[in-house]
Amino acid sequence: MLTKKSKKMKVLFGSLMSVSVLLTACGGGGTTGGSAGGSGGSAAPAAPASSAPAAAPAAKAPEPKKDEPVTLTIVSTTILEKPEATVEQEIADAFMKAHPNVKITFVGVPMNDLYAKLTTMATGKQLPDIFTNNPEFAAKADEMGIVADMTKLMGDDFLKGFYPSNLKEASYKNKLQFVPWFTAPTGLLYRADWFQEKGLKAPETWDDFRAAAKALTDPGKRWGFAMVGAKNGSGAGRFMHILRSFGVDELREENGKWVTDMDKPQAIEALKMFGELYTKDKVVPPGPTQVSYAEAVTLMAQEKTGMIITGPHTTGAIYAQNPNLKGKLASAPVPKAANGGKHITTLGELGFSISSSSKNQQVAAEYLKFLVNKENAVKFNEVTGRMPTRTEAGDQVKNSGPTFTGFIQSLDYVTTFPQVAFMPKVQDILGEAYQALITEQSTPDAAAKKAAQAIRDEIQKSAK
Repeated sequence: MLTKKSKKMKVLFGSLMSVSVLLTACGGGGTTGGSAGGSGGSAAPAAPASSAPAAAPAAKAPEPKKDEPVTLTIVSTTILEKPEATVEQEIADAFMKAHPNVKITFVGVPMNDLYAKLTTMATGKQLPDIFTNNPEFAAKADEMGIVADMTKLMGDDFLKGFYPSNLKEASYKNKLQFVPWFTAPTGLLYRADWFQEKGLKAPETWDDFRAAAKALTDPGKRWGFAMVGAKNGSGAGRFMHILRSFGVDELREENGKWVTDMDKPQAIEALKMFGELYTKDKVVPPGPTQVSYAEAVTLMAQEKTGMIITGPHTTGAIYAQNPNLKGKLASAPVPKAANGGKHITTLGELGFSISSSSKNQQVAAEYLKFLVNKENAVKFNEVTGRMPTRTEAGDQVKNSGPTFTGFIQSLDYVTTFPQVAFMPKVQDILGEAYQALITEQSTPDAAAKKAAQAIRDEIQKSAK
């Protein structure tokens, strides 16, 4: 008989079958994003969806013979992150040791620059053998024709080892776009010791959140909330979670057409609340429009802030900067609006694609299989907090205690963001909207209406 907690763990690694595939997202990540860096991941801005012509798949050169020298070039976002980079490099080193003829070269690209970078590389026919991919970019990657036949390369038997929900997140139009490496469900990470000092409970609603943030704030010394207010994927992915917690869909399908809720009263209220965290409540450190994920993590690590919207991977990033915070962090689901709101999370999935133009596709596939094997996946989880995507590793990982409890609870509220080629433009529009409130350059009503019209314009462009 499964206990309630063990059932939650089952949800974490095995029962995500119930996740609806609206078309898919992250967050994470998402994280979400956001990835997710992320976020949370989470999502990142890019060149407009139609800014570059579709790149015709290049003719693949013959595979190298066995033991012939091979150089695999990998565009990775995590190779620039701590502590992820250390583990990722160790895994690559172990693969090269087992395959002396293979040399792996990483090209580090920040998550917020990834989509534009890959679009530029595709246009110039300079794609690497392997590149970071996620649900938000999958539609654009498919449109450009830059992903190899991942199902054929990885093999059906190997793919059966993934949780079905993770493969769905990694697919677009029923075609596998990337090998899922990890997930990072979005929630609220907070300083449990500070909450205890103030006699606070984990916030259930945004009203609770605002009250807690005020209680934690000591003007000039520490603040309640590490707001990611930059106009990029780190910020937009998190703000999309806030919108959805108010019952607002920035983009959704209705009768076969895309529509937006951005000019509804709930959207106006979400924008108002978000802006007032800085302008009225004063619970956010100075300069939030310049704060992306990395800066927000540093604020938490330096004990300047008490809460952040993010995924479990952020624990590893914080501990890497400040090991003394181990045992002092806890998590909860993303708060919801008091009236008609709902908790929300996205899986924040991220992985790797093999380029359709790579001449080393078989070797690349072997590396990706090695990357996600049980030993490496468990090790990556232990160091970073990011969740495995294969059952053999998921069955072994048993995160417990308050640090991960909220992220586990969040899996009762999983949703997906639309997977459309123009989603980066939608995120850019949202970034403009919330920054207008943070900087007091607009009213909530005006910002919401402007965002709604801009999104509708993008919908119309995409239909042409």
